[in-house]
Amino acid sequence: MLTELGKYLRKLRIDNGQLLKDMADILGISSANLSAVENGKRKPQYKMIQDIIHHYCLNDEEQDELWDAYAITREEVSLSLENATDKRRDVGLAFARQFDELSSKQMDDILKILHKKP
Repeated sequence: MLTELGKYLRKLRIDNGQLLKDMADILGISSANLSAVENGKRKPQYKMIQDIIHHYCLNDEEQDELWDAYAITREEVSLSLENATDKRRDVGLAFARQFDELSSKQMDDILKILHKKP
C-alpha cells in the first residue's frame, strides 16, 4: 500500500529524474528501506524527512506538504493479509470495516481477548 509519504517521495523522485536507488543513496539508506517506507511496511524516521528537505532544497510549501504526508503516514497502521488463511483474512477485514463503529464496551472486550484477561 503506497502511503501518503510514499506518494510524495515517488513524485519527488520522478520530478528529479531519479530511481529509488538514487534517492536512497542521497539519503544514505538502503533501497529496501526506502521502498519499505514508501509502501507502508516501515515507519519513516524523522531524520529522513530532515535529510529530504536539506538534500532537495524544499521550499516552505513543499516542506509543509512533506511534513503533512509524514504525519499521516506515521498514524497509519497496515496489516498484511498476504499469507493469511481465509478465516484470518475475514477477521482482519471485518475488524477494519467496523473499527470506527466499535463501542467502548466492544473495544474493552476485544482488548480482554487480545490480552487474555479474564
